[in-house]
Amino acid sequence: MSKTKLLSLLAVCLIFLVMIFTLKGGKKADAEYFNINEAAEETVLEENKSLYFSEKSKGKMKKVHTSEMISLYCDEETGSIAVYDSSSGKLWRSIPKVYAGVKTGTALIEVISDGAVYTLYSQGDSTFQIETGESFVKLLYDFHKVLPDKNEVKILLPVTFSLQSGTLTAEVDCSEIENESRKIILKSISLLPFFGADREEIKGNYLFVPDGPGLTVDLSDNPKEFEPLLIPVYGEDVSKDKAEGKEALIGAFGIKKESSAFVGIIEKGTELAVIKANKALSETRLNSVGAFFEITPTGVTEKGKLAVSKNVYNGKIRVSYRFLSSHNADYIGMASAAREVLIRNGSLPMASEKAESDYPFNLSIIGVGYDKNTNQTRILTSYSQTYDILSSLMAKGVSGINLRYRGLFDGGINQRNIAKAELTLGNTDELGELTSFAKAQNISIFPEVKLITASKKGSFRDKAVSLCGGYTVKNAGIFEAYDSDFISPEKIDTVNEYLLIKLRETDFDGVCFADAGKYLYSDFSRNGVLRTETSELIKKELSSASANKKLMVDTGNLYGVKLASAVVNLPSISFYKDRELCTTVPFAEAVYHGFFDYSLTPINTAKNSETAFLRSVEYGAVPHFEWYYADSSTEKNKDEYNYNSSINEAQLYYQRMSSLSDLRDARITAHEKVKKNVYMTEYEGSTKVYVNYKNTAVTVDGVTIEPRSFVRVG
Repeated sequence: MSKTKLLSLLAVCLIFLVMIFTLKGGKKADAEYFNINEAAEETVLEENKSLYFSEKSKGKMKKVHTSEMISLYCDEETGSIAVYDSSSGKLWRSIPKVYAGVKTGTALIEVISDGAVYTLYSQGDSTFQIETGESFVKLLYDFHKVLPDKNEVKILLPVTFSLQSGTLTAEVDCSEIENESRKIILKSISLLPFFGADREEIKGNYLFVPDGPGLTVDLSDNPKEFEPLLIPVYGEDVSKDKAEGKEALIGAFGIKKESSAFVGIIEKGTELAVIKANKALSETRLNSVGAFFEITPTGVTEKGKLAVSKNVYNGKIRVSYRFLSSHNADYIGMASAAREVLIRNGSLPMASEKAESDYPFNLSIIGVGYDKNTNQTRILTSYSQTYDILSSLMAKGVSGINLRYRGLFDGGINQRNIAKAELTLGNTDELGELTSFAKAQNISIFPEVKLITASKKGSFRDKAVSLCGGYTVKNAGIFEAYDSDFISPEKIDTVNEYLLIKLRETDFDGVCFADAGKYLYSDFSRNGVLRTETSELIKKELSSASANKKLMVDTGNLYGVKLASAVVNLPSISFYKDRELCTTVPFAEAVYHGFFDYSLTPINTAKNSETAFLRSVEYGAVPHFEWYYADSSTEKNKDEYNYNSSINEAQLYYQRMSSLSDLRDARITAHEKVKKNVYMTEYEGSTKVYVNYKNTAVTVDGVTIEPRSFVRVG
């Protein structure tokens, strides 16, 4: 055989070989592995220029439907759509109105061919057909392209745009996609990725992305360099990606342009979505924001190969767009519109309950954890010591306590499989005294449990398989000694049954899920599931747990909060906070406020506790402290987790924040930076709370705010 033929044969084997890993427990990873062609890892086909709107193109567009001052148009020449908001006179186009030097499209797809990823645009890389109905237009994009590697793309993508109740909806039923390509894998789909995109530099305009609490990207300047922001909804899939700390609690994004704005809310396929925002540079690109959906998950192995899942999403992806004008055209208006959509589709409760209890104080107590000073697991706070801490707080006037008790089961914070774990902290008499005291003082106790993870010492038999081989693992955190494995999603219900039995045997009136509202993952075993299915399984088990117990969740991803009475560790800082032109804003808090009490990360563990306290006030959060019991005579007071070091601070902050108690069930209606390091949060009823982070007093609107303090008006 000639050398050329031998090399060709080897290349074919590398591309199409299905590598099956035999893992402990007998599971096999269900993925294909390709050598990555780095030069073509994400190649945009440039041989054909896209079609663009001209300045006069509105006259060529056909009106499809009008609903509540919003009209949907379709351009039959370009296969694009536009929306006209008559209340603001704003026309939102799916592709730019003039050529800007970059390819665009009403929809785009990514495909994998010979280990390389190619991007194809509906404008220029496809032909289309149009079907219209009373309130919708369906565009069938026929992507038909010969790639540089000579492989041929033949994919039919049906996208339906409908208009009802003033809301534009873009939807793809993935089961209707036709892929007749022999060697092409459809990796991802993006709907309206350039909706409202342009290159304008106008002060006050911005992109919005749900990074952490929320993030705006200033559009008043086009920098020389700007790397696109990529935010996976509900964080990275821990079965395929290395966690970087990116968190998007809610699948939403938007653009503000002067007195107009829109917000897109992802309603279907949310778990597979990644929000992407890009800035116009000095010479290229556009200001754009949108979502793409990875319907075929991919990852990169440690050996640099492209891993491609054989688990493919066949459900629907849907994004709904609401249009805003005047004083509502900002990120708080976007939050209000998103809130309405999420109530309508059942993601949030129909109405918030009137807050009648004492102003809350969220307290996390570490029971059994890993002591890094002694390199061993030990009891850090016993039941009797917790009783002492609670008594001290009550004596200082702190009430409404929600106690998140961590590390009560076998393994402590390094919890073993909850289906096999028992309460191991202290004795039953001490526990009885604690629960009796708590009940008498209206203190709610939420024992923290891990439903989907367990430490490797006593882990699950059935584990989730990662895309790149091996099991899905969570790295150890504070007070944890070992990494943890994730359970196979199909076993979550079995584990939860054991948990509910254990909880019924106790007098705890609540339960806190440490992981179920925080991590979302796939299982890439032979019969595994994608994140969309995992989230449904988790929601079902959270519902079961909340039937007899109050529910607390960590972090606050949307799929886990509907039935929660409290959320801890809601993000207050964006991953991209230090990027040029980026500003953190309380979007998630504006969506959630009034439905449940939430707190940010513990005040006492922050670099500056006073700043953390003020941030809680600004974001409408209740105070949160995390402690363990330490005798000040034997342990250093400077340890931020030592309750002795910050209990007086907790008393002071609680007393100051309790003046806001009546705002707990009110909606946030405005938020703005009124001066440098001075912010205002407004609640329904026109109550305003001014927060001053400065070391000097400031006066705003006739109101003087003392240094490092806040003032309520109304």
